[in-house]
Order: sequence, then C-alpha cells, then structure tokens
Amino acid sequence: MPKYIALLAGINLGKRRIKMDALKKHFESMVFQEVETVLATGNVIFVSKLRSAAKVESLVESGLHTRLGYEVATYVRTPDELACVVSNSPFGLADDKSDGFSVQVQFFKEPLLKKLAAPVSKIETATDRFAVVGRELYWRVTGRLSDSLVWSSAEMKAVSLPRGTTRNMNTVIKLTDSLHTR
Repeated sequence: MPKYIALLAGINLGKRRIKMDALKKHFESMVFQEVETVLATGNVIFVSKLRSAAKVESLVESGLHTRLGYEVATYVRTPDELACVVSNSPFGLADDKSDGFSVQVQFFKEPLLKKLAAPVSKIETATDRFAVVGRELYWRVTGRLSDSLVWSSAEMKAVSLPRGTTRNMNTVIKLTDSLHTR
C-alpha cells in the first residue's frame, strides 16, 4: 500500500489546537494505517489503500472537517515527491547559521501557473529570494521570518498566490529522514 505525507495548514495555530494523539486517531478513523505524526506541526505520515494522492488529500480534508468542525487545508505528497522537494532546493538544504538565512518551502495543490511563477521568482529584496519548482515555492530569507517585509510588498500582493502551507526546510528534511527510518 502507498505511503503518504499530509501537510496540514494552520494546525496548532490560534484556536485550532489539537493534540497529536487525537490527530492520529482521526486519521485512523478515516481507515488510514501506520499513522504517525511528526513534529507536532500538522505533519502526518500514513499508509492508504488509495492509489491517488489527490483522492487522499480530498478524503483527509473532508474527514478532518467532519471531525474537527473546521476546514483544514491539506497538501499530500508521496515519499518520492517529498524527497524531490529536498533534492530540488535551489537555495541549499538547511539553515545556514553563519550567513543567517533559512529556506522555507510553501506547498501548493497544483503547480503554479507561469503567470504566477515567473513574477514571484523575480521578486528579490536585500533579505528575500524566491524560486518555484513544480508545486513548491522556495523562499530564502536572511534574518528572522517576522522581520521580512516582502509579503506585504506591492510586488508580492500583485502575484496573488493560491492557498498553501509552509514548512522550514529542516522540517522537510526531518520528514524525509523519518520516512526512511520507518
């Protein structure tokens, strides 16, 4: 049976707090197997009889909405797809403490259209650079994320990105590594 990774948006932020053992039980009640949560930030690894990641994504979203009473945008990847996110990183693999930058990855359901991917890839500030590869947007940011003003810039607002969920590259690497140890 195929293995999947669900990246849940907005879990454990604000009033949407859920214990990881409860989240695991919700996934098990949706007939997923070998369910494990990773890093308490809405990352769930599991096995499903379904052979379509898109169907799994839809099932998780509808199942969590029913069980939690609110929408949980879900972005599903296979182990191979997640490994490609790491290997395709245009900005390196992890935080570089000496240069003071980190790499963030924003996951989308579909590849960004060229009319969005081209302009966002050209946005560059003294602290921010972007690259689009398939369904992921890579963001290299120097300094603290909260200090970056790029998301409120006119250039970024003009792009109007679709909804996604973001993970630090270190988290993506830990997820990928945990897939190989299970």
